[in-house]
Amino acid sequence: MTYKVLDLFSGIGGFSIGLERTGGFETVAFCEIEKFPQKVLAKHWPKVPIYEDVKELTYERLKSDGIFPNVITGGFPCTDISVAGKQAGIGEGTRSGLWSECARLVGEIRPDYAIFENVTALLSGDNGRWFQRVLFDLSALGYDAEWHCIPASELGAHHHRDRVWIIAYPSLMQCHGGNDNAGELLEGREVPEPGNSCGEKDVADAERQRQRQQGQGEHVKPLLAAALKDWKAIDAEPGCISGIWSTESELGRVANGIPAEMELFGGIGETYRMATETEGEITESARCLAEWEVLRKMWENRDIAEASPKIYFERLHDCVPEMSCQYPQGGWFLGAWIENDKGLRDLWESFYSEPFQEAQNLQQKLLERIRENKRTKKVGPAKDRSHRLKSLGNAVVPQIPELIGRAILEAEQ
Repeated sequence: MTYKVLDLFSGIGGFSIGLERTGGFETVAFCEIEKFPQKVLAKHWPKVPIYEDVKELTYERLKSDGIFPNVITGGFPCTDISVAGKQAGIGEGTRSGLWSECARLVGEIRPDYAIFENVTALLSGDNGRWFQRVLFDLSALGYDAEWHCIPASELGAHHHRDRVWIIAYPSLMQCHGGNDNAGELLEGREVPEPGNSCGEKDVADAERQRQRQQGQGEHVKPLLAAALKDWKAIDAEPGCISGIWSTESELGRVANGIPAEMELFGGIGETYRMATETEGEITESARCLAEWEVLRKMWENRDIAEASPKIYFERLHDCVPEMSCQYPQGGWFLGAWIENDKGLRDLWESFYSEPFQEAQNLQQKLLERIRENKRTKKVGPAKDRSHRLKSLGNAVVPQIPELIGRAILEAEQ
């Protein structure tokens, strides 16, 4: 099963990048009002619709467009929550009050999961009442919630960037015909303690309170706690994660070097050369066949080369399972740029339409083009620098949604 994601307050797509890297999520719609991020989203997800105003987005509109998401994500505005702002809260009339639109859409769409992010001041604002409001709204809709503060530095980044991450899902009581009343369930509960970090003791939900009152067991889906305990979900170790932040080249922001596919083609040549020396049975045509299959996979999977580069590379590598090859962390993929070069695109399309024997001439031309293709200039005009910096400042780091997405997939197995 692939989860269908509605990405609210999308920015430049950090939520979608992280979730799609798991291989179990696909973004089917964005909602973003700022023009520059809209351009970024349109470039990287050209086939995904972008709705502009969250206040005008409804389930009926999505349904009429043939869009049926079962996951909602959103980093709703922190303008009136952050300690750097006026801290006006999340009430009506504030920008951060757009939280109510998130809650409305959760109620209309009834997703399997809703994932939200904001600054940690959400927990402590107005003595915790801002966050209590979030929990009240979710509980009134029949959703349990768990939360945890996960700073980017905990995943090895060189800046702190502490954020609270909230996962909501239908409560067990709702699933079994129970009744939710936010006032009754949460009235009198302790307001979350002020502070800039949460421990595992804070991963809680309204359903757990019910279970304790009724003598039932602990909740069965502590997703964030499980994810944070199992860093192996993303081959990571807390505090120092080698290679996990080398995403600039993958996203096309840094333009240098030769295509990462060249490492794969070089590995094919070396693998077959060594096999020939040891066994004497591997022919040149066998090596060409392997390269032919990889080139065809590059064409077939070009749509995911930029959004999910690791999955893209794994699909290419699957063509030569006997070859040992590491994912090229620092490289960029030509597959993501095929559509930008008409001559290269036409050559590839002609190659793809031919069977192996007839395609050999075109295959050699393709390999020559790949070897010649280098990028040495920075991407993006200087006039967009302020927009790019603002977008990066507002973005979520993709590694954390990826971590959460993998925890969800593991819980649903």
